[in-house]
Amino acid sequence: EKKSVWLARISVIVISIIAVFVALDPKSSVFEIVSFAWAGFGAAFGPVVLFALFWKRTNKWGALAGMVSGGVMIFVWKYVIAKLGGVFAIYELLPAFVIASVVIVVVSLLTKAPEKEIVKEFEEVKSGTYRRKLQGSNSCDSVATLNLTVLPKQYEIVEKTICQGNYYEFN
Repeated sequence: EKKSVWLARISVIVISIIAVFVALDPKSSVFEIVSFAWAGFGAAFGPVVLFALFWKRTNKWGALAGMVSGGVMIFVWKYVIAKLGGVFAIYELLPAFVIASVVIVVVSLLTKAPEKEIVKEFEEVKSGTYRRKLQGSNSCDSVATLNLTVLPKQYEIVEKTICQGNYYEFN
């Protein structure tokens, strides 16, 4: 336990030293660093999560290619393409997200489809209580319970004219 406390303390010191050096750079901004980090997460994992949830043809190779291409495109766009300026000077998340999505579709279609059991499980998801028994390493088992509610798609078309000074209240 003492070892993990010392490791945690050393980690805090190292991170603090890095933060000091970042803060000393007059061109650096925490907002830019955080924005770039979130762009990386969004482009690498966002399309994969969406396609895995909503497109049953997504496979592991498409997902992996989408993560890699999204992560790489963040750097390529920010440090190469955005430097061209004009319409290319946009936040790198947008083009990287689009590229990752296209790569997921193309690679998933060019490689073996998911196995029938996976597709069947994808199609059978419905509301209910799902339980899984998880075996622990030291004979301590756990039960994970998921209460899932799948709501039907609902939509309503509203056509209203709103004049200045008036408002419309949605239900």
